[in-house]
Amino acid sequence: YAGETLSVGVGQGYNSFTLLQLAQATSVLANDGTFMRPHLVRAIQDSRSGEQRLTVRDPSYTIPLKQTNIDYVKRAMADVVNVGTAKRSFTGTTYQAAGKTGTAQVYSLRAGERYNAAKIDERLRDHGLFMGFAPADKPSIAV
Repeated sequence: YAGETLSVGVGQGYNSFTLLQLAQATSVLANDGTFMRPHLVRAIQDSRSGEQRLTVRDPSYTIPLKQTNIDYVKRAMADVVNVGTAKRSFTGTTYQAAGKTGTAQVYSLRAGERYNAAKIDERLRDHGLFMGFAPADKPSIAV
């Protein structure tokens, strides 16, 4: 492949990751390459003084990504919510989200077979998947 650039689309090919890993990757993209340790609690408040202490304050590291590439992907993810496959899910929201829809396939069909959910055991059926962040212009949450 001398001189060629190879790429794989999001979700194409065999992938094995947890939902937390997918949310973390989405967070890194939303934060322009900055990796923040995942956390469930944003802050701890002292009951006497009322003082709050953030559980995660500083980035773990930053991946050196080209900002033009990040901006391109973020615009495409905003389009998924504005005019694409997630449009109906965000109708009426007061914020602009960005995301990517997909299908998590548990079961592989044989060559030439057509997918028919009624003929497949429920636990082996395809699962809808959404990863995203909001607000799109100043992300504060990734899912």
